[in-house]
Amino acid sequence: ACTYLKDKLEKDLKKLKENNASTNFDVKKVKVYPNTNIVHISGMLNRYVGSKQINSNMETYEVRFKTFRGRLMLHRIAKI
Repeated sequence: ACTYLKDKLEKDLKKLKENNASTNFDVKKVKVYPNTNIVHISGMLNRYVGSKQINSNMETYEVRFKTFRGRLMLHRIAKI
């Protein structure tokens, strides 16, 4: 799972640099489900080319964690 995420982030970074593009995620709401190790994060995903904003979308991501040998580990991030 970590290798997939790393590869995806590196590919996205390369594409952003080639297009002089950037993104930011402005968190609006966080909902924690402690018994399941799941967090839902909602906010505005803003995209820019140069200094011009090209779009803005409300998005929600599910972040899953797992416990391994007493450590809390990031397991998965998915758009929902």
